[in-house]
Amino acid sequence: MAIPEPARALVVAPSEALRVLVGDALRGAAASCRSTVEITEVVDGFLALARIGREKFDFVIADVDLPVLPADELIRYLRARPEQASLPVVAVGGDASEREYRLPGGAALAPSPFTPEALRAALVRAGFRFDGDS
Repeated sequence: MAIPEPARALVVAPSEALRVLVGDALRGAAASCRSTVEITEVVDGFLALARIGREKFDFVIADVDLPVLPADELIRYLRARPEQASLPVVAVGGDASEREYRLPGGAALAPSPFTPEALRAALVRAGFRFDGDS
């Protein structure tokens, strides 16, 4: 499913370093298929739910090790809301496979360390493609 440019991404991570790394990888992934991405950042899952309730995002990238509301719980909350049930979600970090993490609802995993290409592939597995993505 192609989304009009720019794609709107919500990045959820408590660590500024991880938010910067994900942002750089997202911009690289978008640029590789001649697209752009607009990034909004929050530090935890509860803030993510609040932002998603007020704004439209094309996909969510969440740290697999979120404090307070872990990524798998964030995904379950999203899947329970009809208006966000199909929102593509990628969990980043960790070193295990999707099967080991048992991510719910069609979410994908981009284990660390990840590259723009790995993040883009995880987005495709989660159901998102940038404009120009083949």
